[in-house]
Amino acid sequence: MSIKRSLGVTLVELIVFMVLVGVAMAGVFAAFNTMTAGSADPEVRKQMVAIAESLMEEIQLRPFACSAGCSGSRPYDSVSAYNGLTMTGITDMTDPTPIPGLTTYSAFITVTPAVLGSGANTIPSTASLLISIRVTHVSGSELILEGYRTHYAPETDPQ
Repeated sequence: MSIKRSLGVTLVELIVFMVLVGVAMAGVFAAFNTMTAGSADPEVRKQMVAIAESLMEEIQLRPFACSAGCSGSRPYDSVSAYNGLTMTGITDMTDPTPIPGLTTYSAFITVTPAVLGSGANTIPSTASLLISIRVTHVSGSELILEGYRTHYAPETDPQ
């Protein structure tokens, strides 16, 4: 009597196969989860860039320093006046109410004297300011935009 070999899989082989497929699927799902968790980041990042660029443009358009011609009626009448400004919820400078849709963002501005260049081409710290704008989102994302404003003539306030 001959024993015929069965053409199939045993229960042990089937269990080993299921475990291997389960581990592989867990890895694939973890990768998908990482990708989908970061899928909203480009929108948040773009908004943070737009906020930082808007603030930078506003600050750089102000006079370098408040001179005798400053009226004092506006709190932000020179570049240095923005130093230490903190916004929790992005606002219009003329209205402290946060702009709808931007309440989850914050901005912190520092303005410090900075020396630019070297040798004969040096701009002293009395004529150059480093503007640093840090924008954060409640998700933990952060963006820092830095720019310079130098003292040049004539100084006029665009507003």
